[in-house]
Amino acid sequence: MTNLLEYQEHIDALLQTIIRKHDAGEAVAAAWVRANLIAAMDNSAVETVCASLGIDLRKRRFRFLKPSEVIGRSMPKWLIEDLLVEKTFTIIYAQSQSLKTYWDVNLLGHLATGGQFSPGNVLPQTGVLHIVLEGGFGMGTRLQAWAIHHGRAWPEDHYRQMEDGLSFSDPQCVEDLFADMHALIDGGFPLGFVNIDTAAKALGAFDGMSQKDVIAFCAVCTRMVKEFGVGVLLVHHTGKNEQGGIIGSNSWLTEPDCVLYVNRKDKTSPHVTVTVEKQKYGPAGQTHPFIAVEVALSGVQPGGVASDLVLVPDLNAPSQTAAKAAQQAQADLLEIALLVDPGTRKSIRQVCLASAQAKGAFSRNGRDSKRVIELLREERHVRINGSEIRRLWLDKEGKICCETMGQV
Repeated sequence: MTNLLEYQEHIDALLQTIIRKHDAGEAVAAAWVRANLIAAMDNSAVETVCASLGIDLRKRRFRFLKPSEVIGRSMPKWLIEDLLVEKTFTIIYAQSQSLKTYWDVNLLGHLATGGQFSPGNVLPQTGVLHIVLEGGFGMGTRLQAWAIHHGRAWPEDHYRQMEDGLSFSDPQCVEDLFADMHALIDGGFPLGFVNIDTAAKALGAFDGMSQKDVIAFCAVCTRMVKEFGVGVLLVHHTGKNEQGGIIGSNSWLTEPDCVLYVNRKDKTSPHVTVTVEKQKYGPAGQTHPFIAVEVALSGVQPGGVASDLVLVPDLNAPSQTAAKAAQQAQADLLEIALLVDPGTRKSIRQVCLASAQAKGAFSRNGRDSKRVIELLREERHVRINGSEIRRLWLDKEGKICCETMGQV
């Protein structure tokens, strides 16, 4: 006996078939279905009747979504605004000695402990799996330096480090990894993020120059995202010529959801920038500044390493994100100033409609009246044609006012 709710889609199709083939009313068809199928609760009865009417009861391989199902899905959310989206596959790459692993450790520390990664970006605490395929022995000083600098210990129940060899080209190795990850979760570990360092050490028999192999490699990372509902960060490198970009096939750039590039022009400099080269679910092109801080370690044995670095956001260096935002604001204000003649007033709606007709700023990317209000929360001055200065403001009625201030 089988619960016929499993056949709901087929029953709907059956109703329509009866109505069409036998010219029956919907109520009559529904009564027939109840009498012959639902009352019977017999799997063979369902299959026999549906087969007689040409309805395929095979298990469907593909799912066809309705518009409401597509729209109703939860949208991706920022993990770190303008940098990382949660539960996505990201590749971070750089030349050697660019401090990219230190950047990873800083991110993992904030995830494992739950804390402020940068101003305005407080990360929720989640379990971290750090797959360290090179330099694992030296990871201890980096973790200790991070804990000392931030005054937070790495929680035993939110951080795991794996150093065993890994080959994504070996199907059995991949299945064993996934099975062990499931066992880790079943044991109570709240896995939410996986960092794999590095791609080269996980290739196995795959060729990093082969498009086919790289796509297959990245498919494992994408499967990890979907199967476990986690974020995956994969570390990769540039070639010998840094200007040539990421080493290997171009698929290293096309397959992930996000690509980050770490740049440290002077290998002795503490200053590092992380640029968003690709972001599937948001804007790209932002550059985020970071700075390396030397931290003295505790409990150092004679002859041991006395200090290590921690890479943290450089709050004294302006990010390109802020600069771009300021540049965009000036461009939008200029458009408003050109749409409102000096000495006149216009409603926000009139300005937005005029912008939309001209395919301007307020007809793209969801910009609307809210954007205008945001721009004109206070009086603004805009330069027109390089010399004329116009003043823009909102009056008490919420209308946009404009006047010429003079020439410069």
